[in-house]
Amino acid sequence: MEKRVKFSIWYYLLIVLLILFFDLLFFSGPKVQEISYKQFRDYLSEGKIESVVLTKDKIYGLLKSNDSTKVVKNGEFKPALKHTPWHLNLEKYAKEYEKQVKRQFIVIRVEDKNLIQDLQAAGVDYRGKLTSDWFTNFLLNWIIPFGILFLIWGYAFSKMGKGPGVLNIGKSRAKIYEFDPEKRVTFKDVAGIDEAVEEV
Repeated sequence: MEKRVKFSIWYYLLIVLLILFFDLLFFSGPKVQEISYKQFRDYLSEGKIESVVLTKDKIYGLLKSNDSTKVVKNGEFKPALKHTPWHLNLEKYAKEYEKQVKRQFIVIRVEDKNLIQDLQAAGVDYRGKLTSDWFTNFLLNWIIPFGILFLIWGYAFSKMGKGPGVLNIGKSRAKIYEFDPEKRVTFKDVAGIDEAVEEV
């Protein structure tokens, strides 16, 4: 007789832990500080801003840095590798990432006709960007990650056997048999069998 995989609280606990892990992996980390528009203007006049990204209602900026971190124009950074390629050195990347986030800031955009002219005068690299709608963010941040988890869960249960997998929920295991008049079993056929008489 085949062993069936039984659901237990540990399966649900494992799913919750996986969801929390992916949430911490993709959606957590140091937050970018939000500053006032006056402070942004002060940074600009003092020559502390390296680059900005202009959207319809916000300004995303990057302050200048005097350390050895290499910064490219799109805001990404590539720390210099001083170790072997197979040594990940995750602690160093975490520190570099945190340092990079501290250089970033967000400003609520206000009406300022001289902003572009002042950015050019200060030598700040600036570019515009169209903001994505809420549906795109919801799709990328929630639907796709949870869809991947759902597929992994279903694949794992299918490999564990013919138990109640995630894709078989709600499916009935009852079998339908056609009625055959020639194979009817009557009381006379089982009259000599005590167990059958009791069941009938």
